Amino acid sequence: MRQVVTKASRYEPLFTDVMEHWALHYQTNMQATRIVRPKDKPSVEGTVHIAYNQIYGRLRNEEFTSLNALKCRVRELLDNANDRLMTDYGKSRRQRFIYKRETTATVKKNYHVMLGEDRCQYSVPHEYIGKLVKLVYDEAVVEVFLDFQRIALHQRIVGRRGIYRTVEEHMPEAHRRHHQQQGWSEDDFTSKAAAIGPCTEEAVLRILSSKAFVQQSFDACLGILRLQKKYGTSRLEAATMRPVHEQPAADTLLGQLVDAEQRFRKEQSTKRYLLQSKIRYPAILEQVHCNAARNLTRDQLLSLADCNFIGRGENILITGATGCGKSYLACALGRQACSLGYRTLYFGMNRFLERIAQTKLDGTFVRVLNQIERTHLIILDDFGLQPLDATTRIALLQILEDRYGKQAVMITSQLPVAQWHDVIGEPTIADGIMDRLVGNAHWLELKGESMRRRKLDKIV
Repeated sequence: MRQVVTKASRYEPLFTDVMEHWALHYQTNMQATRIVRPKDKPSVEGTVHIAYNQIYGRLRNEEFTSLNALKCRVRELLDNANDRLMTDYGKSRRQRFIYKRETTATVKKNYHVMLGEDRCQYSVPHEYIGKLVKLVYDEAVVEVFLDFQRIALHQRIVGRRGIYRTVEEHMPEAHRRHHQQQGWSEDDFTSKAAAIGPCTEEAVLRILSSKAFVQQSFDACLGILRLQKKYGTSRLEAATMRPVHEQPAADTLLGQLVDAEQRFRKEQSTKRYLLQSKIRYPAILEQVHCNAARNLTRDQLLSLADCNFIGRGENILITGATGCGKSYLACALGRQACSLGYRTLYFGMNRFLERIAQTKLDGTFVRVLNQIERTHLIILDDFGLQPLDATTRIALLQILEDRYGKQAVMITSQLPVAQWHDVIGEPTIADGIMDRLVGNAHWLELKGESMRRRKLDKIV
């Protein structure tokens, strides 16, 4: 309710002073309902509607000369409403919530008994494991008796199935220590904060002491400790270390948070794209050697580093002898594309041929084509090691047709581009493939000695 909650928050809602004093007077704790999806509201509204119809509506034409007379009449109508038969359940509200039922159960090795009606389990003291006990229950409570002595009392779980309700005193000592280590308590939050740093511990202690009831501050402490997973220990400690008068203004802080969130999302998307791309080498553009001997200049590399060729739907064809760095350069450009937010897929040509053949057999060819079509850049490495069969020729032509002018293709090969026509075979299809590949392509013809041999010579 807006009249009660002054600030809605998942971790630290604020209530009015009147409600804070009310909770303090009645020694209770308040929790705000969930934001945007107030699932707790319909049942309350329905009960208010029933009370208006059954009690308030019947009083509108009656007159009372004293407050006691009004109270007695309200009590009478309330009893009538509770005793009224509910057509959906075949019983009254009083019968549903007060009627006691009995059953028996054996205490299991986990010191719980199961109430078979709703499959929920309730704890009993662990020393009664294996005993046959009696369960007396209604809609509100579950009582457990052994030899006419009540050994456990629980509030009944309503509306859910398969839930455990455990009292800490019923646990064995070893289980109790583990539960205390995992549960929410003041010491638990302070110990976790102390592991991060002294400033974080001080911040958590101040939050714990800011409420009349310490339980009301648990959500706020949990929100602070969760920042460690997202931003790391050092950044959280540095944030709590800064004095209040040195903290940035609200607009500056909001801008910093937005920038940090943007960087975090970009890093996560880059990691995801790199993982999905299956790029062969962990190559980066800064480690690519550019010199005249390799027939690769720094200006050529920089013109491709911004990956604008992907947006323009232009292809890259890299040729050269074995070991001259074709695959490394292609992988470096692929990683650069992932870092700039482009989805990339890497295929060794042999594996590509195997995958096309397999998808034709298992009926997933269309799904693979759709996946490739959604990818901004595909890399086909070592093209031309073996001739293409009829199935692969048609598949490659279809892929290039879907991508032409919209997405990019990068191909590496030991063979000069002039010889690719012979590798593809079938002149008509080869003409279509080469026209879509070469028409808007950047050609890089690498030269020089083998980089693998050069690296081995340095080691020797």
